[in-house]
This record gives sequence, structure tokens and C-alpha cells, in this order.
Amino acid sequence: MPRTVAAGALAFLGPPQVPGLTAFHYVRVSRLDGAQAIVTLIDPDGVDDDFDEPIDTEVIRRRLVEDAESTLWPGSYVGSPVAFVQPDGVTMDTRAYGVVTGYTMHADGPHLHLRQGDTARKIALIHPLNVRKVDWIDYVLQVEAGTNTAALNTDELGDKLAAIRALCATSRTGLAAKAAHELTVAFVPTDQVPVIKPDTLQVVSVPRQHVLDCALKRKAKKGVSMYVAPQSTTRSKAMKRKAASNNNEGPARARFKHSLELSSNESDDEPPDQFAAGDVDLEEDKQAVQRQNRSFTSASAGITLPSVDTSGELRSHRATTFRPTPIERSVHDAIGHPSHTGKEPQFILEYEQQARENTVDAPPVLRAAYDFSFDVRGLSVMHFARVTRAMRLADPDASVNMVDFSRKNIIRPAAHTPSYMELMDALMNLRHFGIGFYNDDTASVLQAAVQFMTSLAEGGEPDRETTRRLVLWINSKLGRFRGIILSSGLADALHVKDEFHISDRLLCELLQDQQKAVLEQQKAEIAALSARVSALSGVKPQGGASGRASWSQKQKTYPKSKFDSVMEVLPKKGSLELCMKYLSKNGCTGVEVLTSAYPRSERISGRKC
Repeated sequence: MPRTVAAGALAFLGPPQVPGLTAFHYVRVSRLDGAQAIVTLIDPDGVDDDFDEPIDTEVIRRRLVEDAESTLWPGSYVGSPVAFVQPDGVTMDTRAYGVVTGYTMHADGPHLHLRQGDTARKIALIHPLNVRKVDWIDYVLQVEAGTNTAALNTDELGDKLAAIRALCATSRTGLAAKAAHELTVAFVPTDQVPVIKPDTLQVVSVPRQHVLDCALKRKAKKGVSMYVAPQSTTRSKAMKRKAASNNNEGPARARFKHSLELSSNESDDEPPDQFAAGDVDLEEDKQAVQRQNRSFTSASAGITLPSVDTSGELRSHRATTFRPTPIERSVHDAIGHPSHTGKEPQFILEYEQQARENTVDAPPVLRAAYDFSFDVRGLSVMHFARVTRAMRLADPDASVNMVDFSRKNIIRPAAHTPSYMELMDALMNLRHFGIGFYNDDTASVLQAAVQFMTSLAEGGEPDRETTRRLVLWINSKLGRFRGIILSSGLADALHVKDEFHISDRLLCELLQDQQKAVLEQQKAEIAALSARVSALSGVKPQGGASGRASWSQKQKTYPKSKFDSVMEVLPKKGSLELCMKYLSKNGCTGVEVLTSAYPRSERISGRKC
């Protein structure tokens, strides 16, 4: 749990913390002003709004939440009536209504706390969204309650709710007959229904008719709070039971009183036909009610039928199902193939895995390809390398779980240093996969990458190190394509095709870094070779003035030889020394050859002329 208030921090606040709020909201810190923060009210279903009132940072710190809540925004449902899909039991996959009293975050995602009639339950909030916020009119009328989601999807439910609200608006009192005819659950005005106060989250029970009148803002209900039950209808349950018992005893007392007024002869005889008929009708009504409320198990007590427990199978299916986030779904809606419209993500991935003829069948790769999760999100071009049957037969244990499409089945790292041919094979396989999985615009981006890589090898295939950098570069471009879709849309993201060029800045930087690394390696090898040569020759090379001085100093320390002693006594002419070859001539006195004995150039020794 984050505990530092900074710009961009997310918190969940309500009227108990900030009196200026009318309901509970997610807020994001825009900036800090000393001990106070300026925040923005988050509206997941609309446009965010700036909150003018500064809030103490200490208040925000105590209410900080994780950024993971920004995926489905579970707190935005708190204090609202909702329509949700029953997750289990005999009513599984049917719609029901309730009010959200809170939420908790779990490892598998957020769970909403619901109040449904006199019961409470927890519902896992998943995507596609199984919980929908509704108006109080929809909630109190229970529109399409009990309807299976396969018969009426979320979009169709929205149209149905709008139609019922329009019919209710045409009636000034009560419920419009046309609206009542469209309901799947009978509307009983006196039935108690729980409502929740958005500011305090207190749950109270009020009559359905009271909620309907307040929601429609009828004249008789102006100034009356929907969260306070009217006085005329606040009878206790004990009073209701007593009244019901009195009503049941009424007809019997009336018959008894009428029988006393009859003559003795009449009373001794059989009762009149009208009372007999009334008793028969009453008995038939009782039997009809009993038959309607009789459980099927009691009627078939003597029959033993085999039962199959499917709860474990259902839990296993839910645990391995792919449930994309709203962001992932929005990306796929922009790049997905037109045939994917209206289909569940799990169906799309299983079709790609089992029905289409391609080599991409690993659930983690298909799950990442659903929303183009390249680069930082883990997907790489090399994940689309061909896996032949021979490779699977050679190493059957290396395969991943092929039926688990959930996030527990994580994507494994791809080949780290592929060859150029391996990269081209994976890239062309990705293009083939994308033609059937993505729309034409997205497939054109993959085609641009293939064309560039083909032209790059015309002068020769790159080595493995260069190929590794090319893989990184292509992944970054495909990841950039996804990011632009989120920020600006598909039309702007298509400009990424023009970036597959040899003069691309990122590609130049990657190749330049490679050349620098090669030069540094060559310098290190030359230095190591020079050191080995010096070690073998026994001479330690030194440069500069200090080296020459050291060498001169070493020369001065050498002992004088006989040759040096002879050179010291030879005649000199200025700075010139006598060439010793003239001393070896017979009969030479040194006078007649004095001129030729001194060479023009200076000598540093007498061993040469």
C-alpha cells in the first residue's frame, strides 16, 4: 500500500473525509501546495473534473490506494444501485439487482460487496463487466431481472433500461401500464427494498413506490428524501403479521356469526350450499398455494436420480479463462479483425489456437497478441518463431500449459540471440498470423517491418549481435504503435510504418553503440597483445620525456669500455670527432688526412664514419 503523497497518487475519498464531496470518489493528486494537495475527481464513465477545494495531504495519505484499482475502478460502484450477473447457484448467468456497500482487493481482482434484498454477498468484478451501474428507477423496477445474459447482453440491456425509463416518464402517478407489462418481475408498491445513502453508505429499507416517486421527481414527493421511509408505511413486521392474521380470521368469524342467526332447525341441518362452496373454494386456494411453493424434492422423495457435481469444473474453467482489462479490450477493438466484433475474448483465442492453421498456439503468446503487448509488456517478435512438430516431439516437456489462458500462465522469454534467418522466419510468421488476427491497417504495419528487414540484408546478413539489436528495435516500434493507439487512435499510430527506415534515430543509436563496443574491445585486445609482447622481450616500453630520461639515466650507469677511453684521447675539431678508420692506415700521421678524417655530420660514436 503506498504511503507517500505525491503528484499522480490515487486515493478514495468521500464526504466523511472531505465535506465538500457529495459521494465517494476516486481522486488523483494533481500537485502539492505545502501541506495541502490539489486533486482531480476521477470519473471512469465520463470526463474528470477538477476539485477546487484543497485537501490536507494527511487525509489523502490515510486513504491512498494502489494504481491497480484504476483498471476496473471498483470504488466507483460504492453507494450506487447496480445490475449484476449471478456467478453461481441455480440462478447462475441471470441478472439481478442490488446496492454496493463496499469493495475489497484480492489477488484475482476486486470484489464488490452487495446488498440484495435481505441478503448480502460478494461479487468478483471482472471484464467484460459483469456489474453495471443503473438508475434508481431501473433498480426498483428490477428491469429484466432473471433474464439470462446469453439472451440479453449488456448493450441490449442498456436499450431496455432506457425504454422503460421513457415509459415511466409518461405517467404522473403510479406505474405506467405499458411499463408494467414489460417487467419480468411483478412490481409490488408496498414491498420493502434496500437503498443506500451515497454520503454515509447507510442502508435503509423503504417501499418500492416511494423510491419510484422520488426517482421520477413527482410533485407529491418534492422535498422528500428517498432515503427516509414515509410515516404511513413504517409499520413493524409484528403489526403486519397481526393484521394478516386478523384478515384471515375475518371470513370464519362472519360465517360463525351468520350461523348463530339461523334457526335451530337450519343449524342442525347440513350447511347451505353457498357456505359449502365458499369453503371448497378456500380449500382449493390453499392447495394451489401449497402446490406453487412445494419443493420438487418432496414430490419425488422416493425417486433417486444421479447427480453430477459441476462446481469444480466451473471453478476450473473460470480460473483458466482470459479476462482482458478495459484498456486491453479497447486496444483490440481498434486493431482486431472485423470478424472478432461481438465475440468473447476467450472464444477468439481458442479459435486462433485450435481452428486456424498457424504455429502460434501458446496461450500466453495469444493473450499478449490480443492487445499487441510488445516490448515492455513482454511480447517479442521472437515469440512467433515457428515450432515444428519435430521440435515438439524432441522436447515434449518444454511445452507450456496449452489450456490455461489466464494471467497465471505467464509468458516466457523469447530467444535472446537469434540469427538473422531466425528473426526473418519469426517476423514473417507474425505477419501471416496478423493477417487473420488483426485488421488490414495493423497488418500493414507488420508488412512494413518485413519489407525493411528484407532490404537490410541485401548487402549481407547481419551477425547475431546486430540481429539482437534489430529485435529490440522492432519490438520497441511495435510497442510504440500500441501506445499511440491508446493516446491518439489508430490513424495516428499508422505513422509508425514510416519509421521502419535505416536512418531511424533509435536504430542509429543502437548500431553506433555496437560499433563503440567493438572499438573498445579491439583496443583492449591490442593492449593485451602489446603487454604479452613486452613480457616476452623483457623490455618495458615507455614513452614521453620521462621515458627518455629514464633510458638516458640507464645509459649513464653503464661502465666505460676500452673503446670509450680511446675516444676520449682522440683529437677533435670543434664538435667533430676523428674517424677511427684513418688510424688503421699504415704510415698515417693524421696531418694530411685531417680534413677528410672529420666527417661533415656529427657523430655520437666512433664505430662508423
